[in-house]
Amino acid sequence: MVSTTFSVLLALAAFVPLSSATVTSQFSLSGNYTPTVITCPANQTYIRPASSGLSPSEQAWLSLRRPNVVNALETYLNNVRIPGFNVSAYISALKANESSAPIIGLTMSGGGNRAEFGAYGVYQALDARYSPAWSSKTGGLLQAMTYTTSLSGGTIANTALGVNGYPDLQTLIANNNFNLSVSETALAQVAGKAELGYPITVADIYGIASTFYGARSIFNDSVDTLGFTWSGVQFQSSFANGSTPMPILMVDEVIPFGLEGSVSWNTTNGTILYAANTSQTYYEFTPFEFGSWRGRVKAFLEMEYLGTPMSGGVPINASVCLNGYDSVAFCAGTGYSAANVWLAESTTDGVLGQFAKRSKRSKIPYPANEDKLEQERVRSQLVPNADELGGLEELVKENLTTILYA
Repeated sequence: MVSTTFSVLLALAAFVPLSSATVTSQFSLSGNYTPTVITCPANQTYIRPASSGLSPSEQAWLSLRRPNVVNALETYLNNVRIPGFNVSAYISALKANESSAPIIGLTMSGGGNRAEFGAYGVYQALDARYSPAWSSKTGGLLQAMTYTTSLSGGTIANTALGVNGYPDLQTLIANNNFNLSVSETALAQVAGKAELGYPITVADIYGIASTFYGARSIFNDSVDTLGFTWSGVQFQSSFANGSTPMPILMVDEVIPFGLEGSVSWNTTNGTILYAANTSQTYYEFTPFEFGSWRGRVKAFLEMEYLGTPMSGGVPINASVCLNGYDSVAFCAGTGYSAANVWLAESTTDGVLGQFAKRSKRSKIPYPANEDKLEQERVRSQLVPNADELGGLEELVKENLTTILYA
């Protein structure tokens, strides 16, 4: 499932691995964005087929979550008071067989910053802790949910909520999670990953820029946000005891037009990379696993070992497993990186839908007013939050140019 190159293996071989370790906290062993090489644990199943169903870890978590779902449904239904519906009988039936409790989920759509903040609005409207929502009888559904999922812009909201145990929205606001500034020092943390031999992509840059404040801890403001791991969510206290839903980040596999397996197609404006049929591979990041139920993969990898060079379902080198590659920033950036299309259109040679490096030796001339037109068009896609972006847009562009075009 996880491929690598010879150069990566050579780079990793230069590091002395730490002793075998398993996830026991929300943070990477390094405490920051840089992965750590560890000795691979013995007798570990790293990859399982999707045909085996839900993982044992998720099944165990569901057994903790279901009683909370039933209790939340009881509270919600008693508040809604549906005419002719016997809440007591329904809840009694569910408590007698909790496995029959309905699975309720919230999907946070894509669409950049508008989707992100739209997701926050829907979240608050379904939260029993928000009095207007409770009075309107929409509040309480959140507490009865089993999963929240997201892609693209909605991923940033799902990430911030998931790593912080689904707080009420006002707590996130008070915690400054909507401060969109990010320092060059934070973006420079990609260097540690690069030194291990892994390529730096727009997912790293955009993930750090988007989650540096977005995923900031409401429990301890002294921790490095970039040290959060997605596998570490399972050790967030409210998640571990089944009190809150499970956050899942969704990612589409994109194979450029013309390559084997591609389901993309060309338009008059360039290559548009969209899933177009049921054979497309859709990946998901859960706190327990990374993988896909369909498409080319149909398998899952233990999330804490994401990034480990593997072949045939086992590590290539028993002394080289990675810890912390599943940074929350990287996982969120992977889900959100479609936003780079907006930046790519204004910072590359005008190639739409794919991130093309610009040659230092020769540049395709821009049409008249191209820069201004692209700038305005990109800004319009960020409405209604463009005025709140501060210097983030320019900072990300500058770093993309420096790192990706180097």
